[in-house]
Amino acid sequence: MATEVRVSILQDKWLNLFFGDDVYIMREDFDGVIMEKIKEDSDSVEIVDVTELKTSIGSRYGGPATLCELTFQIDNNEHKAYFGRVTETAYNAGDFFTAMTMPLPSSLLYYEEEND
Repeated sequence: MATEVRVSILQDKWLNLFFGDDVYIMREDFDGVIMEKIKEDSDSVEIVDVTELKTSIGSRYGGPATLCELTFQIDNNEHKAYFGRVTETAYNAGDFFTAMTMPLPSSLLYYEEEND
């Protein structure tokens, strides 16, 4: 992606990616390598795809929360992770609860056909 990505790691376990006007909050790292590689050398990690899975209107500030699947290129391999996305305005206002609690596709509460 052409947009610059800023990385924030909170308490050594929460990964937030800031790009454009959006904040992506890591929910699940499929292979467990994305966080470690970003900690080592964030410039060696490239985001190659963002797929929007579900949107929820639960966010109060700056629009809805969206569950996304991000694909990363790391050492010539693709790795995927789920992220909750909110606007930077909502994030700065502390309104990211919905992005952090939306059911993941591996959850029994996740429904493909619904868009909450």
